[in-house]
Amino acid sequence: MPEAASPRVLVAPDAPLDRTTEVQRPITIRHLLTLTCGWGAVLEGTPLQAAMMERGVYPGPLTPQMSGDEFVARVAGLPLAFQPGEGWLYDTGIDVLGVLLARATGKPLSDLLAERITGPLGMASTSFGTPDAGRLATAYQPGPGGLEVLDPPDGVFADPPGFEELSSGLVSTAPDVLRFFCAMADGGGPVLTADSVALMTADALTDAQRRQALPIVGPGGSWGLATGVDVEAAEPWMAPGRWGWDGGTGTTALTAGVRTRETGALHALARGGESRVPPAIVAPRLARGTSTNSGSPGPGAGITRARRAARGAGPTSSAAPAAPRRPLGGRTPWSRRMPARTGGHSGWPPRASCPRPAWPRRPAGAGRGCGCWGWGPPHGTGVGRVTSPGRGG
Repeated sequence: MPEAASPRVLVAPDAPLDRTTEVQRPITIRHLLTLTCGWGAVLEGTPLQAAMMERGVYPGPLTPQMSGDEFVARVAGLPLAFQPGEGWLYDTGIDVLGVLLARATGKPLSDLLAERITGPLGMASTSFGTPDAGRLATAYQPGPGGLEVLDPPDGVFADPPGFEELSSGLVSTAPDVLRFFCAMADGGGPVLTADSVALMTADALTDAQRRQALPIVGPGGSWGLATGVDVEAAEPWMAPGRWGWDGGTGTTALTAGVRTRETGALHALARGGESRVPPAIVAPRLARGTSTNSGSPGPGAGITRARRAARGAGPTSSAAPAAPRRPLGGRTPWSRRMPARTGGHSGWPPRASCPRPAWPRRPAGAGRGCGCWGWGPPHGTGVGRVTSPGRGG
């Protein structure tokens, strides 16, 4: 990528943008996958964070309204927060990787996804946007007076995007999400080998990087290759080796990566078959995996935005639910309420009144995020969403 061939590096993450030094090593694809490239969501109010917001490239819940090439040009015009491989910042590296993949293959990311992933797995309802806005749920975010509409059914995802954002640009259905996670739990076939799945879901961070990632991945969590991973059971629902993510608009999907009787039942359901496993057995497994709330099924229903690589579920109707509630997975999804790209406070970074200090000074055991970020008390609660499951996905 010519734009990123010779980036400058800030002498300190909070330094003025003109206080830089030379990069010591090139940015690699692994740096982009592990989010250790030096670009990403700076959580504190630094000059770099302000510049990202001004340029419209600070991570947020909706796709940037620009082309992928323009996105890379704007990001690459900023200095890195740290030398490649020496820190961790969320999100931006995955979007840069998406543009790189499109350039390297000479194909739009949507074509590459259909050829390599969604086609082989039969995920016919997963795409970058959809012309069938009637199948989309309304996305909400917490606001000062309660829930606010983030994106209506005829909003950003109702048309093909100008920027096919690898980190979070997809819409999908619950059955399609199940197909993906069941395939990974089965060893990755037909899209990955078991060794590739193991590499993707292994902890890729150093202790120092994991401390930097703590406000995002939470206690006991870490990061693999473009996915969150559990490295210890810091909460009752966690388990070392479990992987997945809590999406920016309140969707969650996780898998322990082990084929069991319960995952076999879910796989059969995702393929449109019938399961003989009693609901009492299927439901607990679902509670530990994809969080869903289904409404009345009907033709054409069932699309949910698959934020952060096709994760999960949430509210069922285009009308705001009466009150947020915790998902089946046992924790409220991180709502990822970062500063609005047009500027102004929208709940991110945390308010000064937040009793939990901002990164990197969060105390051990403080939990994953706080209400400022959509995670329960004291300031608010993140809300997921899903429409009714439809007939056959």
